[in-house]
Amino acid sequence: MIKRELPWFQKMMVLLNGIFGALIILGLILVFFIRVVGYVSEELDKIDSFNADIKIEKGIIVEKIEPEGENKIFIYEFVLTDHNIVEKWESFSEMNLQYFLGQEVEVETDVNDAEKKRIKYMQHKPPQDWLVAIFGILMCFVGIGYNLFKGYKIYKLVTYGKLTRAKVVDIQETNIEINDNPLYKVYLSFTNINSEKCIIMIKSTRVGHLVKNTKHDLFYNIDNNQKGVLLEQVPFFVKRYIRTHWIKDNNRFGPNRY
Repeated sequence: MIKRELPWFQKMMVLLNGIFGALIILGLILVFFIRVVGYVSEELDKIDSFNADIKIEKGIIVEKIEPEGENKIFIYEFVLTDHNIVEKWESFSEMNLQYFLGQEVEVETDVNDAEKKRIKYMQHKPPQDWLVAIFGILMCFVGIGYNLFKGYKIYKLVTYGKLTRAKVVDIQETNIEINDNPLYKVYLSFTNINSEKCIIMIKSTRVGHLVKNTKHDLFYNIDNNQKGVLLEQVPFFVKRYIRTHWIKDNNRFGPNRY
């Protein structure tokens, strides 16, 4: 089996599933980065803020907010007893500490930043939800993996598959929508390298250019004639390169067409 080579840019465009696929992957990586860096910075902020130079003050619990639904965080509002100005602060805990309204508690204050206060043994910011963070990270990897897998299948067909002309014989609408666009089944007929008539079905949301009895360029798997991709489904820069260098320079309908 002869492999055709693509320039590095076109190769990347196929593997990343086009410009939109590349943007999706870039966005998912950015989300992953923000999630991880955000969590680490939050944790470091908690540690650094109360690692040293702590001033102990007295406070009074004025309100306790219990978690609702999926939220597992208890919020304790408190005021300082030795301040003339009544100002509320909040502390957060994943445990239901047995504090009651009006109870006096020890308050830790960051000497370098008086706005950072917390009840002793609590946190001055809501703790990160590990389940949400892990789920978000997993979804990032799933999205990246899906785009790479889809792009790799197209890449294999383009570089190893047979390029031929196929005629549209039928178009059927499915009950599936992708990004609010209906998905269609497109049936095409072509003659394989063994001079056998074959019917292949591809799925696409863009069928405006696919009219019954019209012919289109198709890459198909020599070993499995049911796997293929239309040239119109290939990313734009790759499609333009193929039409310029692979199709234009070869006899379009001759026996040496590959």
